[in-house]
Amino acid sequence: METEKLLAQSFTEEHPADAALILERLSDDEAAAYIEQLPPRLAAAVVQKMATSTGAECVARLSPQRFGQIVSILPLDVAAALLRRLAADRRED
Repeated sequence: METEKLLAQSFTEEHPADAALILERLSDDEAAAYIEQLPPRLAAAVVQKMATSTGAECVARLSPQRFGQIVSILPLDVAAALLRRLAADRRED
């Protein structure tokens, strides 16, 4: 199992756009679970490459602390687009 995790993370580091496309095919919960275990900078790189609506659904499932870590790394326009798609109560968290 550890080997699979290392391979997946290595692929994500080398090909964040391709990883984003793959994650968009998964359920929001599955994609969020994968993003949750990535280092924040790598998670942000993948979320940035996802369709805004899918990325928002995915990060909405993360803890507020983890969500904050990822959003703070994103470019301002990407972070703003994600936040606009969240429910008001989640956005305030």
